[in-house]
Amino acid sequence: MAVIRHEIMLNLFPWLFDVSGEMQQSILVPFDPADYNYDTLSVYLECDLVHANTVGNAMQLHDDGVSRATLTPYNTTRDLRRTTAATGLTSGDYSVYLTNYLAECNLYMARMIIIQDTGTDEVTDTVCYAPIGYYGVYAGTTLTSAAKGYWYYESDNWSVSDATFYCDYTISADSTMDDCEILLYKSATSDGTYALDTTILSGTVTTADTPERFSASFTPTDGYFYRIYVSIDNSMSSITSLGGCIRVEMSNATEVEKFETWHHLTTESLTTGDSDARIYWDTDEWDVTVQSYMECQGYGGNSPYEGSLQKTGTTVNVTGGGVDIDGEGFVRKRSSTALSGMSDDTEYDFNGSA
Repeated sequence: MAVIRHEIMLNLFPWLFDVSGEMQQSILVPFDPADYNYDTLSVYLECDLVHANTVGNAMQLHDDGVSRATLTPYNTTRDLRRTTAATGLTSGDYSVYLTNYLAECNLYMARMIIIQDTGTDEVTDTVCYAPIGYYGVYAGTTLTSAAKGYWYYESDNWSVSDATFYCDYTISADSTMDDCEILLYKSATSDGTYALDTTILSGTVTTADTPERFSASFTPTDGYFYRIYVSIDNSMSSITSLGGCIRVEMSNATEVEKFETWHHLTTESLTTGDSDARIYWDTDEWDVTVQSYMECQGYGGNSPYEGSLQKTGTTVNVTGGGVDIDGEGFVRKRSSTALSGMSDDTEYDFNGSA
């Protein structure tokens, strides 16, 4: 018997919607209910957002353009809300979509939440999603934009023989283009020299002004860091690098025993005292052996910087939820001990302090 919570991040950065009309600036994520064994499989759209009016602005979970769940904000203060369970789930590319625009809306985080309940059976088929950022967008040899973020692979955390690894990445071009590259690079250290591991795209972007997803399978190396490079010919039009994920499909005739899942907290740089996207901790979404850790990626600058997990609206750190980031390099730090003492049915957020 098992209950597992999976999370798929649908936006790499917060969005401010301030013009009329329908918009889509979402990461596209492949999802297929057939990839899971389950007694019940419940899928939700969860949004952390604030908007300027108490009417309008519906957030929808889309499956290849078809709405499967709708969230209508009703509060002009910041709110973490989840839809009822999505219906009509099929295999497709899932995304978040804003429709019925009536007022300015700031979306901090959109997540697709998957609750896999296997009833009396063991977990034999499941899919895990880990967010991956990008290093930069190049026009020719010129770096036009950059945001660091990566995925770290630790084989001890996975039932490796049961897993197939993919990198999915979404971009949006303002016109079609013939010369675009999306490359997965790896390094033995987070701020070291990165070398090409896998080519996700080398060729044509066929769709203009619409997010398009590209994918490739790869075999990760234990103890290595992975991140994305995007390159376009400098004579071509601009693109927006929307982000992506590492997708791990797992299948075993008897039981999949070890894997990682994520709660994604923040998407942008933080100054002292800032907090960003929130999560909701609900123990009913887990019925397996769980060890939870706090992980931070970022710059510490010239002085130490601490990232901490706190109950929303308080200054009390969760036990094990503090991580120090030192030095000027871009680093990854994970808490040395597992988190403990988190309250059920409670919101938590990330807080940074120097």
